Amino acid sequence: MRSDLVHSAGRSIENRFLLTTVACQIIRTLHIDSTRTEDTANQALSDISQERYIPVTLPKPVTPALTEPWLITPASYAIARRGYLSSDASHTARASK
Repeated sequence: MRSDLVHSAGRSIENRFLLTTVACQIIRTLHIDSTRTEDTANQALSDISQERYIPVTLPKPVTPALTEPWLITPASYAIARRGYLSSDASHTARASK
């Protein structure tokens, strides 16, 4: 049964999301149009469970450079600096009209 194949394949690849990704890639690679997709999936899972695949080591993630804290200006600071939040500015604008 397929559940037995998934369980045995899960022993060689413990991360279930990685197992799904690897299985899908193998199925897409090995599938022939004249065969059933279920048979290809069973074959891929049995290959994974018998560790007949090329193990690949992933590179270590690179941490991005930190952003300077002064480059990001809060919107409220920019609005207040232009005088939009000032109550005096609204009174002077109304008086000039």
